[in-house]
Amino acid sequence: MKKLNLLLFGVICWLSAAGQDYMFSQPWLSPIYLNPAAIGSGEGDWRFSAMYRMQYQSLPSSMRNIVVSAEKYFPEKKVGAGLLLSSSNEGYLAKDAVYAVASKTFCAKEDAALNLEGSYYLTLAAQFGFVNRRIDYSKLVFSDQLGPGGIIPGLGTEANLPGKSGAWYFDAAAGAVLGIKVDNAHFLSAGLSAHHINRADESLLSTNNGYLAKVPVRWTFNMAYVISIDDPWTWTPEIIYYYQAGSNAFQAGCEHTWNNIGLSCGLWYRSPLSKIQTGALVISAAFVLGGKGDKSSLRVAGAYDYYTGGNTYTHSGGSTEFGLLWDTKSGTSSGDQCKPVFSPWKCPL
Repeated sequence: MKKLNLLLFGVICWLSAAGQDYMFSQPWLSPIYLNPAAIGSGEGDWRFSAMYRMQYQSLPSSMRNIVVSAEKYFPEKKVGAGLLLSSSNEGYLAKDAVYAVASKTFCAKEDAALNLEGSYYLTLAAQFGFVNRRIDYSKLVFSDQLGPGGIIPGLGTEANLPGKSGAWYFDAAAGAVLGIKVDNAHFLSAGLSAHHINRADESLLSTNNGYLAKVPVRWTFNMAYVISIDDPWTWTPEIIYYYQAGSNAFQAGCEHTWNNIGLSCGLWYRSPLSKIQTGALVISAAFVLGGKGDKSSLRVAGAYDYYTGGNTYTHSGGSTEFGLLWDTKSGTSSGDQCKPVFSPWKCPL
């Protein structure tokens, strides 16, 4: 019985590692989590972001994800540097990570052959850090804790559990972002990133090479087109495509911003990332304090996911998400035509 319990435990841990990363419904509120090359693309020199997501909120073991980041752009060298912290709790499994991010931007102020009024830039970035993955044994139920009526309250297990409850591993990512300012009313941004490119082993058990729990690479492509006409409002259609562990998904939609009052709302659809997951309709809303001409701006936003297909909403209760993005200017990059700037809420000038 003890060997059977340990075998089942090992299978659970191995299968859980084959899953996908969690995704935010408002990815632009945590830009460098979406793509490391988005670092330094704030309207100012400093940018701070914080995101909180509670998924399947009506379930006892709902998933909770937190991401916090801070970044700085150095106009003299055209480089960006930042720090990314993340924490996730998915029932009996938890992950904490810390990353350092660095970027370099290349740009052309004007290309006469393409007749571009503005500028375009290419940012390349690398991300390196360490991840701690751990398990809470008290949240697991083994076969010797079950009786005819289900779980026996207060009964412990005699299973031979592994001696360690967590492990650290090195993790790396890379990304690229291309930004094109067509004119003062149209801006295109496209990015490609790869996370977990070193395929680290995150298993908690000592096994042979045939059972290594290697983290699957997550490929992400994102594109947004900002349309800001007559200044009072901005339309931004966006699409994001994910591929990880043999599964793929996309998120597409549009956000509308009333620039005069700093209010925006969005409607999105996210397809299922795997056969056992469901798609979702996402409604988002945000309010901006500060704006054009101000030294700093603060964007506070929230989103709600309504899961589609069958009775998935009744069972899960949907998901909620809250975030803030603070952007400030130090004055050192004022007038820098090569600074990477992207905001899905207004066209950069």
